[in-house]
Amino acid sequence: MSHNMARNSRYRVKVRFKVRKRSLGVASVAALAIVLSVSAVYGTRIAWDWVSPRFSRGLVKFKLESASVEVPAKSVEQWISAHLEARRGEEWTSADCARFLEKVEKRYPYLNDAKLSRNFLTGSLRFRAGVETVVAPVTRAGSSCYLGESGRLFGEIYPEAVPGGIGAILPASPDAFPDAARFLFRLNSLSGLFDSRPLSLSCPSAGGPCRLALSDGTEVLWGGFEFTRAKILRLNEILEKSASRLKGPYKVDLRYFEDGRAVVSAL
Repeated sequence: MSHNMARNSRYRVKVRFKVRKRSLGVASVAALAIVLSVSAVYGTRIAWDWVSPRFSRGLVKFKLESASVEVPAKSVEQWISAHLEARRGEEWTSADCARFLEKVEKRYPYLNDAKLSRNFLTGSLRFRAGVETVVAPVTRAGSSCYLGESGRLFGEIYPEAVPGGIGAILPASPDAFPDAARFLFRLNSLSGLFDSRPLSLSCPSAGGPCRLALSDGTEVLWGGFEFTRAKILRLNEILEKSASRLKGPYKVDLRYFEDGRAVVSAL
């Protein structure tokens, strides 16, 4: 019996040791949970103390602290940067951003895809926009303007975009000339193919033929805006052959080029 009591005594001691280890483990986990909970509450409080000034009646408020402007036109970039700098420290709502974009697009109509984005965490504002390529300086109804690649006309453009290629004379209507813009863009890119450099394109009426003036005084009734490259090469052939029998400058009619006909005469 004493032997059994000794065995039981040893067994009970062993069980109590395990219980103590388990209790210490549970206490450690509980303490760690408490520490993490306190840290989370403290971190949340710090975050709220930072964010709360940016909230008013549940609406997020943006205060302009810094701005970046990305526009491939230095003069435009400088104006926008100066305007935003003058408003540093002000609150900007979505309506403020929309009004600013409208103001910029009205002042600089040749901007493309203008976007304004706000970073509420840093207070930074970012303005981005492209610029429309200008294909030709234009005279229209006695006034000077510029033709963009979309066919839109601009009263003024950014200095970096002033084109030095072929000029154009366009009628008072319509308000946009997308076909002429595409043609002038193509003509400028192929101008090196001409034996005599093209100077200007005159389209006196919306439905009438356009006349291309060359540097040697030759005038070309161009016709449709298709087959530009082929017409240039054919024009060079005509002028070369005409030089042996006619005194220039010349008048060349390419309106019926598609039918294989071209008429040349002395001016």
